[in-house]
Amino acid sequence: MALLLVGQGLAAQPGWRAHAATLGRALFPSLALVVATLLLWHHQQGVTERGLRTAVEAEAQQLGSRLTREVYDHLAAVERFANVWTLFDAPPTQAEWAGQAGPYARDFRFLLNIAFVDPDSRLTRVYPASELNLRIQGTRLFDAQPASREAVSLALVEQRIGRTGVIPLLQGVPGIIHYLPIPLDEQRTLGAVAMVISLPILAETLFQEVDGRHVGLVLRQGDQHLAERLPEGRLGPGITRCRSAWPASR
Repeated sequence: MALLLVGQGLAAQPGWRAHAATLGRALFPSLALVVATLLLWHHQQGVTERGLRTAVEAEAQQLGSRLTREVYDHLAAVERFANVWTLFDAPPTQAEWAGQAGPYARDFRFLLNIAFVDPDSRLTRVYPASELNLRIQGTRLFDAQPASREAVSLALVEQRIGRTGVIPLLQGVPGIIHYLPIPLDEQRTLGAVAMVISLPILAETLFQEVDGRHVGLVLRQGDQHLAERLPEGRLGPGITRCRSAWPASR
């Protein structure tokens, strides 16, 4: 094929020489138009990329600030929740646990569950009582989740707040867990509160709250799952309306 092309080029040379002026008049304006078009496209691409980079950086800063506020609000709420149980000297019943944990779970949508961990590291109470959460109830964390063993020990043994890094949760998604101790006295611990954060849900919540344009964009793409709007009247982060659900007889 290369030899054929060379041969055709050599055979066509006399004709090109004879019509060189005509070909030049037609070819050079066309080449100039192509070059101008390429330069314009390159400039427009640069402008678009710079604009996109600026928008992404601004959104990343918004997400970072939002995540920081969300984490601080969540930690403050977790500490308030754990302090309630220090007033009692017996493990909570499932009804008592659900009554106290319900408002927190509604206000912080990214919480996968709120669990009570007994001194043997077993999950004895879990809220919400979904099929996925009930499946892990009774699990001994020291055996089933080695990645959280150090954080659980800090809460149950040393009576200090324990936090994991990003670990695979028992529910099969990545997340972070905070363990807050419930001390009876300086030596005895009633158990610990486990607040389980789902990273996929947290990321989705942040994107929905930072910029409403995500909702419109996702709707146009036909992805209804990520485009679900937040419930109307939802409280802002860290504003937790919690009323005591303890029976008067206790």
